[in-house]
Amino acid sequence: MKRNERIIVDVRMPQEYAAGHARGTINIPLDELTLRLGEIKEVQMPVILCGDGDDRRVSLAEGILKRHHIDCLDAGSWEDVDLFWRMSK
Repeated sequence: MKRNERIIVDVRMPQEYAAGHARGTINIPLDELTLRLGEIKEVQMPVILCGDGDDRRVSLAEGILKRHHIDCLDAGSWEDVDLFWRMSK
């Protein structure tokens, strides 16, 4: 990841991500998030988080990042993010 590059992180498991994900996202499963804080901290813009709209992984990821002083936003489900990208074309 590059400095000043906005990233959208999908916190679902790799098999869920492989079954469908929003364009432009990277997959960092919730259980790997703390191990990859270094690369996330390189980004100097808020991290946008998405996942499955029916579970708590995004809010848990948001809590982890905020505890490590990383600005982040909850974008909801990956489908919402994907719809946003398609509509903004």
